[in-house]
Amino acid sequence: MSFSYYIELRDTSGTFLDILEEDVFSIFWSYDSIGGCGDCEIGLRREFDNFGDIDLDYDVRIYRVTTPIIKTATVKRLGTGVAGDFTVPGLLAGDAGVRELRWRGFIREIDPVLDFKESVRLKCSGYSRQMEYISVPSLTRTSEDVGATARYIIDTYVTPGSQIKRTASLSQVENTGISISGTGLKFDTSAWEALKTLAEIGGNVEWGVRPGLNSASPEDNEIYFRVRSTTIKQTYAIGDRIKYYESRKTTDEVVRKVYLRGNAAFTATLTSGLGLEAGRYKERVVLVPSIANAADATLWGNAYFSLKESAQQKARLILGASDTWIENDPQGAAAMPPMGKLRILGGPIFVKYGGSVLPGALPFKLSGTIGATTDVSYRINSILYRPVGNSLQIEIDLGERRPTLADFVRGIEYKLSELRQVV
Repeated sequence: MSFSYYIELRDTSGTFLDILEEDVFSIFWSYDSIGGCGDCEIGLRREFDNFGDIDLDYDVRIYRVTTPIIKTATVKRLGTGVAGDFTVPGLLAGDAGVRELRWRGFIREIDPVLDFKESVRLKCSGYSRQMEYISVPSLTRTSEDVGATARYIIDTYVTPGSQIKRTASLSQVENTGISISGTGLKFDTSAWEALKTLAEIGGNVEWGVRPGLNSASPEDNEIYFRVRSTTIKQTYAIGDRIKYYESRKTTDEVVRKVYLRGNAAFTATLTSGLGLEAGRYKERVVLVPSIANAADATLWGNAYFSLKESAQQKARLILGASDTWIENDPQGAAAMPPMGKLRILGGPIFVKYGGSVLPGALPFKLSGTIGATTDVSYRINSILYRPVGNSLQIEIDLGERRPTLADFVRGIEYKLSELRQVV
């Protein structure tokens, strides 16, 4: 599970400037299901007022490099005047120079620090953040798939004003099956908010920017807008690489009754099929301006309660001593994005008399077992990588296990809004 890496620094024109990892005393980088390459922070042991050619918007690339494998080779003693052969060490074919671009982004903030030990911290972001700097002013799109609107916004506004690429032949920005009506969608916001809105209307989309999606140009910042997958693409076993696992639920998210405030003074009271528990009410007042009749209110309520009537489980997972590349589908399922689901498996631990753990399928008399069977799957929200020693510690934030209908809540809300506009 060895993980060797280096960090390239390039200026805004793409000119190579420096290799940073010799001065690194701390580093982490992240990947998000919404946004792609996320935040990264690099701490450098450099003088706070003389830290070299480092500036805002400079390009940062983190590569994983393979450790060369040495084997022996027999060569002829040519031109030496000495008879016979001799053996020398050599690299295995294909190992020299192999590297993986694990993360790419730009310097967003520079923090020189004057302390007992001087340093400079580089706070970086993946290139999807550039979409927050780009405006989509007064745009209306009608009668097309949400994915088509996303492609138009990317091609018209995003790619000319950023380092983000969209290669049409890769089909990474795809249709969702949700279409905009003749009334249309109106945008007067940032490109980030526009794509976020389209993804929510699509109801089942993950999107962002990451390198490596274009095999012909693997260092490009390719954008993707893909329908989510419910396939379990990765499985990890408790007791193997899982160092830490916690799951949690919160009562704060549970709603069993809604006092809906809609359009033109319309109101409705909606109650979950599970009902209210005496003495432990879970109520909300919710404003949904698009709704103006009881039928639409019931439709919205069914979708809302599918997500809110019960506490949804979330989790945090830490993998230790790993070189795994979570978002790159390390276990060989269909290509990512989308990331699909992550599965956690575990079984009971068998214990001998005296308290020691049973080492295998041997005829020991059991004292008992510890734990029960665990088999759960979650969506992946975000991944944080932190080099520790010569390997990676990976922290994974896992989202709710929830009914598929919950993915389409925003799509239902949008369709209802369209109906109101037509009326």
